[in-house]
Amino acid sequence: MFFNNKNKEFLGITYMILCMFFFSINDAFIKYILFLYKDITILGEIIFIRGIISTVILGLYLYYKKKLNFKVITSKPLHLRGLVESIAAIFFFLGLMYLPFGELYSLMNLAPILITASGAFILGEKVGWRRWTAVICGFVGVLTPQANTTVEPEFGILLPSGLGLVTARLVSTRPDLESRLMDYFDNLTLSAAQFAEAPLRSLGVACTGSSYLVGCEREDRIFDELRQRKGIHVTSSALAVVDALRTLNAQTIGLVSPYPDSLLKHSVAYWHSRGFNVKTISKVALSGAECSSPQANPIYAVGSDSVIVALNQVQDLSLDAVVLLGTGMPSLQSILQVPKIGGAPVLSCTLALAWRCFSAVEGVELSSDSLLNWIAGTHWRTHLGQSFSALT
Repeated sequence: MFFNNKNKEFLGITYMILCMFFFSINDAFIKYILFLYKDITILGEIIFIRGIISTVILGLYLYYKKKLNFKVITSKPLHLRGLVESIAAIFFFLGLMYLPFGELYSLMNLAPILITASGAFILGEKVGWRRWTAVICGFVGVLTPQANTTVEPEFGILLPSGLGLVTARLVSTRPDLESRLMDYFDNLTLSAAQFAEAPLRSLGVACTGSSYLVGCEREDRIFDELRQRKGIHVTSSALAVVDALRTLNAQTIGLVSPYPDSLLKHSVAYWHSRGFNVKTISKVALSGAECSSPQANPIYAVGSDSVIVALNQVQDLSLDAVVLLGTGMPSLQSILQVPKIGGAPVLSCTLALAWRCFSAVEGVELSSDSLLNWIAGTHWRTHLGQSFSALT
């Protein structure tokens, strides 16, 4: 519309914050009205007035866009959806009348279970016992660098409906990028403690830069200790990419990198030490303003268009796979548009981590067919289309 790609994520976040703010104000007013009148029949009037106001606002918007028409829609599923939404609104208001806000919104966390059930019984989706176990008994936990605004939205798109996601932050006060990355792994046990007794089935650390700097041996030792301490599956985004590449039997790889040269050098050394031959590197063009600040990680300035340009610059057809480096760089739109370079599948650190955590929660063996379905966006492309932030 009026916004370039770099502003879309900020715009989407802003819209969601405003949405939740006005939802909260709406609920507070309804609770006050119900308390004031102490008459449950006023619910009908509330729903009616809300519908009238919404219709007027939406009508004015459609008129402004020259898309207003008065065709009568005869779709039975649409009418049924309207009926169900009205019933849901009534029960929500009844709950709002009798419960404190805290308890009300805690109960709304039943949504993953109910969404999974509706997918199984209404849409005919296949939901096995592993998925039901994961939904009811556990969640995926993700630790994300403090300034990263990409991981949570991409995980929300990538994880199948009904699988819970809990996130926490890797935090450091160090002034430069590489010192912060080292801090993240030095304090990893403390960071993981933020999840307390949350029923996690898998924990992913969404920071590849730290893996590059500490090296393979120390990374393996850190994560072995953390697995023993937590008693669950724990992995890093770099280790997830290693698992993905080995699952694909990939040896010769290409890298698409937003990193500064110093960190890219460590990255190449890491992949070599894990047994992969880095044959091609394509650098993503970064914003000069972002690169000039020593406080900022320039990876967060990258948009999907820049990633796609860098992907299209990879011309080597002898590669076994292409990896989009970093969890802060948006990747999903790029993967959908360029899923392969020649015959080499394109994957990102975030996609690999989500796939690896999901496989651990489901208790399934890693397979190339499963991974290629993830790369193809078989289950998540519609989620990306529905996400107005779209991570581009």
